Amino acid sequence: MQNFDFGPSEFDAFVESLADLREDRVSVLNPNRVQAMQFSYAAIQKVLLESGCDAKVTCRQSELAPDVGVVEVEGKEIDLKNLAWFCRAAEFADATEVYPLTNGKVRMAFGFNRLLNSQTIES
Repeated sequence: MQNFDFGPSEFDAFVESLADLREDRVSVLNPNRVQAMQFSYAAIQKVLLESGCDAKVTCRQSELAPDVGVVEVEGKEIDLKNLAWFCRAAEFADATEVYPLTNGKVRMAFGFNRLLNSQTIES
C-alpha cells in the first residue's frame, strides 16, 4: 500500500491552514482508510480488466456522508472472473451492495466508513 509522507514544507502549510479555521473541530482524511479504498479500487480494476469487462470504476468521498468513502462499479453488466481478488477488495469495505439502476445498468458499491478523523482544536 502507498505511504502518505508529507515533506516539511507541505506539513507546515497544512498546519498554518488549520490556524485559519473558525470552528473548534477539524476533520482530516484517515490515511489507513484511504489506503484501504485505494487498494480496493485497484483490485476491482484488475478483476474487471482480467474479465474483459468495460464497467466504469470510481473512487470518491460520499457527497451525502463525508465520513464515508465509496468505490463504485457501474456498467450494463459486471463480469468478475477472479473471485479471489474480488474478495480481497470487498474485505476492506464496511458494506458491499449491488443493485439495478433505472437506466438498465447495474451498480456495485463498496462503502468505507470512518474516512475522516475529527480533531478538537484547542485555543
